[in-house]
Amino acid sequence: MVPLRDRYDAAEGDLISMICEVNKPGVPAMWLKDGEQITVADGYEIVMDGCRHILRIPSCELEDDAEYTVMVGDLESITNLFVEGRESKSSPQSQNLLPHTSYTRQNVTTEKIRTMI
Repeated sequence: MVPLRDRYDAAEGDLISMICEVNKPGVPAMWLKDGEQITVADGYEIVMDGCRHILRIPSCELEDDAEYTVMVGDLESITNLFVEGRESKSSPQSQNLLPHTSYTRQNVTTEKIRTMI
């Protein structure tokens, strides 16, 4: 078995394809998300193309951030998908803060934030 990559990184809205390859065509596979079986009814695309098993997530969401497992016979391969949120420019919160700046409640007052903008 050619296993899944160790990890996949995506942003919200990205298409992700997780690919595992086995040495025999037509061998069925089962896909799991955090230990629970997933199917096309859950919004995933599950493809068997010869010896390749592919799980596609057409438009990643934050909820897709999880551990994924493909099981083929008595073999399995495990990976992690990390989904990063996209910040909305129209969000009131993002309009009030400078990009790439962290603030903590203890030492930054609303007045200080206003003077920084």
